[in-house]
Amino acid sequence: MLSLSGVCGDLELHPNSLHLPLLEWFICKASGANMLIRAIVAPNVAHFTYLPAKWETYDTESIFLSFPAVHHVDLDRNILVSVFQQGNIPNLGYWPNLESLTVHKTDARLLEFLGGLITWLEGRKNMQRPTLLVKLVFSDFYLDWSIITTLYEALHKRCILEWGNIRLHSDIVFSSTADGPPWFVGAFRLIVTLVRQS
Repeated sequence: MLSLSGVCGDLELHPNSLHLPLLEWFICKASGANMLIRAIVAPNVAHFTYLPAKWETYDTESIFLSFPAVHHVDLDRNILVSVFQQGNIPNLGYWPNLESLTVHKTDARLLEFLGGLITWLEGRKNMQRPTLLVKLVFSDFYLDWSIITTLYEALHKRCILEWGNIRLHSDIVFSSTADGPPWFVGAFRLIVTLVRQS
C-alpha cells in the first residue's frame, strides 16, 4: 500500500517514469498530485483512492491509464466532474475490471455532468460488463432531497446505487414499486411510513 497526503509541490516527472509493479493499493490525498499520477505505472493496483484537498486541474486520462486493472475506485466529486465533462466520455475500454465507484462530496454540481456518467454506465452495460456499484457520499447531512431524487431516478436502473452520509429524519415518507426497494417520496410532518405494493 502507498498512501500520500500533503502537497506534492512542483514535481517534474516524465509520464510513465515511476514503475510500481507490486503496488496493489494506492491512496492519494495530496494536492498537486496530477504530475505524480501521470508518472506512475502500476498495472496491479486494485484499490485506488484520489481525494485531493482542493480543486485542481486534472489529466483524467492518466487516472485511467495509470491503474488499468483497478477494481475499486474512490474519487472526489471534482475529479468525477473533470472525467465526465460535457462531451468528454471516457473510453469504455478503460477499467474493464471495475466493480465499485465511490464519489465523495456529492452535491448539486454533479447534476450538471450527470449525462456523461449515464452514457458511460450505459456503454459499460452494452459491453456486457458486470453491473457497477456506485456509492454517492454526501458532504452535508442537511442536503436538498431533490438532488437525491434526481440522482436516484437517473442512476438506479443503470447501476447498484448506494448512499453515504445521509441522515433520515422522522418526517420522511417512503414508498416502493413492485420491482424496486423502498424509496424516498417526499418529506412531510408525519411519522415514518413504509408502503409496499404487492
